[in-house]
Amino acid sequence: MTTRVQSFGWSAGYAFFVLVCITAGIYSLRTHTAAQANPVAIPSANDGPRPAFAHYFLWLLLSAMGSFMLLAVTNHITHDVASVPFLWLLPLTIYLITFILCFEGRGWYKRAYFIGPLIVVVCALAWFLHEEDGIMEFKVAVPLFSAGLFVMCMFFHGELAAMKPNPRYLTTFYLMVSLGGALGGVVVGFIAPKFFNTYYEFGIGLVITLLIAAWLTIGPTTLQRLAPMALLMAAGFTGFHIYYYINSLSNNAHVMTRNFYGTLRVKDSGPETSETAMRRLMHGVIMHGEQYLHQDKRNRITSYYTESSGVGMAIKYFQAHNGAGPVRLGVVGLGAGTMAAYGRNGDVIRFYEINPQVIDIARQDFKYIADAQRIGVTVATELGDARLTLEREAPQRYHVLAIDAFSSDAIPVHLITREAMGIYLKHIAEDGVIAFHVTNRFLKLAPVVKQIADTYGLHSALITDDEGEGDASRTDWVLVTKNKRFLEHPVIENNTSAINEIPRLRLWTDDFNNLLRILK
Repeated sequence: MTTRVQSFGWSAGYAFFVLVCITAGIYSLRTHTAAQANPVAIPSANDGPRPAFAHYFLWLLLSAMGSFMLLAVTNHITHDVASVPFLWLLPLTIYLITFILCFEGRGWYKRAYFIGPLIVVVCALAWFLHEEDGIMEFKVAVPLFSAGLFVMCMFFHGELAAMKPNPRYLTTFYLMVSLGGALGGVVVGFIAPKFFNTYYEFGIGLVITLLIAAWLTIGPTTLQRLAPMALLMAAGFTGFHIYYYINSLSNNAHVMTRNFYGTLRVKDSGPETSETAMRRLMHGVIMHGEQYLHQDKRNRITSYYTESSGVGMAIKYFQAHNGAGPVRLGVVGLGAGTMAAYGRNGDVIRFYEINPQVIDIARQDFKYIADAQRIGVTVATELGDARLTLEREAPQRYHVLAIDAFSSDAIPVHLITREAMGIYLKHIAEDGVIAFHVTNRFLKLAPVVKQIADTYGLHSALITDDEGEGDASRTDWVLVTKNKRFLEHPVIENNTSAINEIPRLRLWTDDFNNLLRILK
């Protein structure tokens, strides 16, 4: 659906909403007039007993936990599973559906039916975090986290609905529900980032959920004594796996930081004296660059950028065919700054990076940039959204422009559209190459890039570098160029793989993209 169609749809929907509100207001005024003419006495039973302090606390706690888990699950799946827009909408939809089911009055929530599934799904979420190191298949992760959020929110909202007081106190009840919802959002959105250097709140929320359930199910009957015991055992199991998950994140990490753009960790695999020890930059659960710690090996090019990778082949081609002249390299996405190691005296390398913490880490904890500058390479880092920066800049005439920006494991969609390609073409030399890093666990991005290249009459080649015993990670790069001689070079031609088309795939533009169509 294009942006124009969406805009028209939202405008029409809003106009309909205004019309319904006006109609409801007129109807309400007529009903109020009729009620004044025929007053009805309010039954004294509506007064009821005054809610105790514990009731207010539970109203606040249950509503807060609902919004807390909504945001915690959303953060986790969009950061560590896939940064896909519909995954922001899916948890919210589930949250609202549970609210409707529990409060519309037909008794969809029964505690006896939901305690068992609650135990199972929470334990499953904790187990997968620990056993899979947070890396799960998309088709497993999304259903599991969706089911988990549904069951947890049904529990929170169902228990909340069952505690509704008599009508006289409903105003206070709904006020506490609203405050609780806001409080849960504040804890995840503002407080957790101040105290936690990664997304610990998701695992903590799982344990708290089971403890609340154990507290609420305590009673005199045998079943009411067994249920809390089962829930406490499940809380112990969950806590064990969450502890080891947190430990796996922090073990050997000498930098852990978090901001709006996600979580970053710098981990060492051994001491600097070891020839095999490496320092890795992790964004979420995905490695975004690594460097040998040993002095003799630290300028070795590793991971996704080795000479056998698509971008490595492109850079080496221009270094070999550009004579003694400098090679100009633009890189969207800094990571550890690995591609600075390609620089020679006089070469120019510009990195475009949106996250200021990545720039700090690349300069302070990794040596690629400093070592390149030491031998006469001009290295610059531009802070901000790369597309906006490139749009404002004068033509840079890059020999190679690498599009390597990722959020954990997903490329920002606005960097892989027809309009974005037009901006990139403005900045490459006549015979230059645009290299798209399309390695991805969930999405088939190569056909998207090829279709955009075809629109501009450009040539494209997929270079797949299988992971071996050396320093290379498995990578997929799509090289786009006007330079047919570049693609006919033996090194490129012999390593080119076919790009399989996706049936009914539409051209990606700023107004349209369809991530569901390219799921693996």
